[in-house]
Amino acid sequence: MGWRKPLLMRSTELQTWVARWLDNSAEDLQLLVDGGALSLQRRGGQFFALASLTLAVVPDEQLLGRALQLSAPALRHFGRDTGALLLEGDTLRLALRLHQEDVDAICDQLTSLLNQRDVWQSLLQQPIKKAGAQSAMPLHSLAFLPGGNHG
Repeated sequence: MGWRKPLLMRSTELQTWVARWLDNSAEDLQLLVDGGALSLQRRGGQFFALASLTLAVVPDEQLLGRALQLSAPALRHFGRDTGALLLEGDTLRLALRLHQEDVDAICDQLTSLLNQRDVWQSLLQQPIKKAGAQSAMPLHSLAFLPGGNHG
């Protein structure tokens, strides 16, 4: 299972490539879909898809912490089709176990995964707000806190 140059394609061609891959799923399939890397793999009798996130920065602890905070809302929204974040070297990927061997069902899951990739990329590339940059409480407002005389 050697690495081959990814095939460049539009998401509308996805069904054709998935059908070909299912016919010969012994080999990994590397695709570029809508400008992003997508890998289809079979491991241990199960099918997986991995979508690479294209980020402007190398993932660091702060970015990964932010990603973990966003994981619960993603899980609530996408349910069992939520991609799991995976860090491989300097590349952040979304990994998804494909639940069925039907071309249409796999394409639906891949579309969901690619949509998740786009959302993750957008959210993780937004500037991270520093804790001190949040709205500061003016000192005169302390008078409204319970507990007596503050000034």
